[in-house]
Amino acid sequence: MRGLLLSEINDKKILEKIVGKQLYNRKGENIGIIWKIYISKKDKHPLKVVIKTHGNQKITTSPERIRIEKGKIYLLDQTHEAARAIIDRLSEIVAELRNLRDTLLLLDEKYISSEITPEEYQSKRGNIERKRLQLRIEATTLLETLNHLIEQDNFLDKEEETKIYEIIDALTLTFPTIHLKELEKIFTNKTQATQIET
Repeated sequence: MRGLLLSEINDKKILEKIVGKQLYNRKGENIGIIWKIYISKKDKHPLKVVIKTHGNQKITTSPERIRIEKGKIYLLDQTHEAARAIIDRLSEIVAELRNLRDTLLLLDEKYISSEITPEEYQSKRGNIERKRLQLRIEATTLLETLNHLIEQDNFLDKEEETKIYEIIDALTLTFPTIHLKELEKIFTNKTQATQIET
């Protein structure tokens, strides 16, 4: 289960109940408590969070770095934040590729029905194919970067892992020249390791 980010909560009463709760890192180690949560008066969303460590040090952080999961509150590290940003970008790439695929189909229909000239068709199709290729290269690079981050610190939960495979499947469908096995192998070893640990 992905849990809930503190930034997703806009209920003042719930946020007030979180103040004083124990805070853990991703290894499950207690690192302090939620000391204070600053809340927007307009929409009741948390603006920033103050953490009090066991050494009485007060640290201000973003609500995006606080996750509530299975009854515990966790502080996400920068590696996890970077990975989440990559996953979000990959989702955007999938959406862009789907739009380009639809645009390409419409372009083909126009060409078949003689609504556009061969020169215009070739020009527009070439632009679309170049954009698709750029997105493919970006997606492959991001997947490799994500794999590197995961190898450094095994932090993916089951929902995030599932989302990555859904992205890989979607990339294959929206850009057939990306072979599923070619992308999937990036995560095969890590997934097997995770299954052994659990």
